[in-house]
Amino acid sequence: MPAYNYPSGMTELVLDTTRAVHNLLWNGTFGKHPNIRWIMPHGGGTVPFLMYRMSAMNYRPRVAEKLEGGTVANTLRRLYYDVAEICAPGSLKCLMEIAEPSHILFGSDFPFSRHIAPGKDVESAISAFEAFGDWDASTRRGIESKNALGLFPRLAKRLSHLSAGENSRE
Repeated sequence: MPAYNYPSGMTELVLDTTRAVHNLLWNGTFGKHPNIRWIMPHGGGTVPFLMYRMSAMNYRPRVAEKLEGGTVANTLRRLYYDVAEICAPGSLKCLMEIAEPSHILFGSDFPFSRHIAPGKDVESAISAFEAFGDWDASTRRGIESKNALGLFPRLAKRLSHLSAGENSRE
């Protein structure tokens, strides 16, 4: 990782995520593995912001033939995204341009977020997430937990057993 005079996590992790998604699109990896439910960290990095530029892949036949429906937008719509470290209104609005709310998951970088004051990373993320006003209560509950439980049915089943007071192991 390049050495900078500031904590690399402030920018490099989201830029690495962006490069990874771009590479997976360009090489047709998402198309080769259609049954994988991919979760992109950090809201996909800068992918929502760069969607217009990345859509140039639609016009490259060798690449487009490997994209869902032949477009970057269709392929990105299939992915899931967590909101770790992107809970600012502008970032969340950009994410909503490429992803349905049912494909957005709450997440944090705890305990690895080093650019926020110690002990404030999760508190800060939750406060910013709760302050975002473009989701109704049902959408917010989905993002907070229901969407993730839909991706992980065994976990959902285990949690329902625990909440029902059952202590059996699978």
